[in-house]
Amino acid sequence: MKKLIFLALTMMYLTGCSYSSVEGGEEAVMTYKPWIFGHGGVDDNPITTGAVYTVWSTSVDRYNIKPKQYTENFVDLTASDNVAIDFHSYATLQIVKGKSPLLHEKFGIDWYADRVKEPFRTMVRNEGRTRSSIKLRTDVKTINDSQINILAKLQSYLKAEGMPVVASKVVIGKVIPPNEVLKEAERTAAQKQREKTQVARAKAEKSRINAETQKALADKAYATKFNMTTAQFLRNKELDIIAEKKNVSVVMGVTPFVQVK
Repeated sequence: MKKLIFLALTMMYLTGCSYSSVEGGEEAVMTYKPWIFGHGGVDDNPITTGAVYTVWSTSVDRYNIKPKQYTENFVDLTASDNVAIDFHSYATLQIVKGKSPLLHEKFGIDWYADRVKEPFRTMVRNEGRTRSSIKLRTDVKTINDSQINILAKLQSYLKAEGMPVVASKVVIGKVIPPNEVLKEAERTAAQKQREKTQVARAKAEKSRINAETQKALADKAYATKFNMTTAQFLRNKELDIIAEKKNVSVVMGVTPFVQVK
């Protein structure tokens, strides 16, 4: 009779067992629950790799201890120049190896959503409000400084909360202003290009005028040197043009004679 009772209890125990596997880069945290009397709690030693067999009263929660990127989206955040901007911000966090039981016991499986998400978003919003939208879009130093500031605040927060989590990186993604601002920027760029074109054209015209002026002065000096009248000078220029374009020889006499080669 005793053997039958023992066998039945053994079968019940085995029936209530479950199997779990722990992959590389994971830690499994076991939480014991008393069957009838006694005290349960979180096991201080995480399961790192291999198989885990537990009874029905023991729960197993897995934690990824590899660096993980968490993304937050910001819409219509008002920058210091009162321009609403949209962008993503990324935080790379990693649970300290061997500390997943502490994280589980104090902060729970949803530790990021419950305890980190909103403080991180607040840090990003506060930083964004101190910067102009233009610098957040175009100035590398401003972007880097903002990322460093947010990361330092996030690290201080995690330390103050006693969370076994390391923040290693914060990134501010591409900042996009409203469509109205983009269109205005395009109009401004187009206007600047038109102004550059006009300035270049004006310089070219000025250079041409200077060249023509110098040429006229040279022609006047030539005519003066040879005591030419205006009619003689113009006729001489005409013959020069004919010789240049027609490949001709010009014989000057009483009556000009042109021989075509």
